[in-house]
Amino acid sequence: MRKQTTKRGSGTRTDPAIQCNNEGNNVSYPVTNPSAPRQGRKNSILAVVLIIPLVLALAVGIGVGVLMNRPGGNLGSSSEPWEEKTIQADHYSADVLDGKFHIESTSLTRGPVDQDGADTLLVTLTMTNNTDDPEFVMLHIPRLFQNGIDLDLANLDPNEHPDIVSEMNDDMIRPGDTTTIVVGYKYLKVGEPVVFATELSEGEHYYDFPNIVVQPS
Repeated sequence: MRKQTTKRGSGTRTDPAIQCNNEGNNVSYPVTNPSAPRQGRKNSILAVVLIIPLVLALAVGIGVGVLMNRPGGNLGSSSEPWEEKTIQADHYSADVLDGKFHIESTSLTRGPVDQDGADTLLVTLTMTNNTDDPEFVMLHIPRLFQNGIDLDLANLDPNEHPDIVSEMNDDMIRPGDTTTIVVGYKYLKVGEPVVFATELSEGEHYYDFPNIVVQPS
């Protein structure tokens, strides 16, 4: 089983960072007369004194620009809308592909023990495709987690359970169609809530799709 990360979808979860490195070069001057004025060193010190404020101002300006360009970037805001969110609900629901593809869970029930001896959770999902193109069903099956662990698909015999999806396939849902499937997951902590995470396409952002905690029946 795979460990959950705080990241996922089309987009990444790391905030921008800026590193400013100031490198000073030691300049030595040959002293032929100890009593002579060290004009060269004075000029160098004066140049450094003038340059440092400019470098600092530039660094601050770049930092402000990056913060303002982050998703939802606003220096006057105490919240960070680009952070991953988690909510509780009585079912899972998401609208992806510019809101034209709807996914919703209608039931979460305990299933049979699989061929590995693991408990299973059966999740009934309804999908509606309002896009102009056919979509692979498996690309829109949500990921499930318990205690930060990514739940694998259950290892069920397709001959004994032909109506339960337990392995990858190339089934498609055509434009305008609605389909209902039952997906079998390994049930790590029987009776405890599960967390749904939406599978995202290119151009979609994780902070627009909160994780949803649902209690199986």
